[in-house]
Amino acid sequence: TVLQQDARTALRIHQPQVVVCSWPPAGNPFEHHVFTAPSVQRYIVIGSRHHASTGNWTAYRSQTGFDLVVDEELSRLVLPPEVEHAVYVFTRAKASS
Repeated sequence: TVLQQDARTALRIHQPQVVVCSWPPAGNPFEHHVFTAPSVQRYIVIGSRHHASTGNWTAYRSQTGFDLVVDEELSRLVLPPEVEHAVYVFTRAKASS
């Protein structure tokens, strides 16, 4: 069954620890909600190395609660390889004591 829900509603109702998004549109209005959802510990984005092609880079740069790495091993597995794909992994930063 597929539920028709916007991102904010889905995050609130399902409270996922991990969110995976493939090819989010550039400058989209929904990704910033992932960074403010308290349940999310990891956010994985399958997209492009070209920031104008995919993802909300304004939200990526302005969030402060997650560390970002490009998983090069996973990025190489996205086909076709000549398109310069990237797998971005945001992991919630540990709170300092």
